[in-house]
Amino acid sequence: GGLKNNFDGIVFGHDAQGATNDITTDYIVGVVASPASSGTADSIGVYVAQWPAGAAFKIKCALYAGNSTSATLMTPQTEEKTDGGVGLETFAFSGGPAVTSGSDYAIGAWADTDGLADIRIYYDASGTRGFYWNTAYGTWPATLSGATMGQALDWSTYVTYTETAAGWGGLLSGKRNRLVLA
Repeated sequence: GGLKNNFDGIVFGHDAQGATNDITTDYIVGVVASPASSGTADSIGVYVAQWPAGAAFKIKCALYAGNSTSATLMTPQTEEKTDGGVGLETFAFSGGPAVTSGSDYAIGAWADTDGLADIRIYYDASGTRGFYWNTAYGTWPATLSGATMGQALDWSTYVTYTETAAGWGGLLSGKRNRLVLA
């Protein structure tokens, strides 16, 4: 993972498909990361290894401000998806939360199933910024109070965001805008 700057936006988090995967049913899993610049979150990407078909199989994502169990839920959260596929799945924000350069954010994905089959998400067994919380799928908790932080693996979750242009007071934002002077 790392910083990417391309026409699709800038990312922070673990933006690679991990070498291993694990069951994430009724778990909030993710990685803590910091953006290199300030901006607005557009989406969260998750590398999914197994996602059975059916309306009972759901994934949604959220950002928490901070890097500990006291990290606070940011508004809004992403869309919830059912019947997804394997590989990279993108979960969009509608008017995503602002992110600040150098600040830590916990990038979480939460899965639910019917109890007969499981959703699996990729990770790499490296680092110390992973986290997980075994909790029944439902309304996002206000903090990560029940999470185990500092897990020695990086879940394949990352944020794509639009950078706020410096020096224009937010009038122009993102890599998607152009200013042409004639």
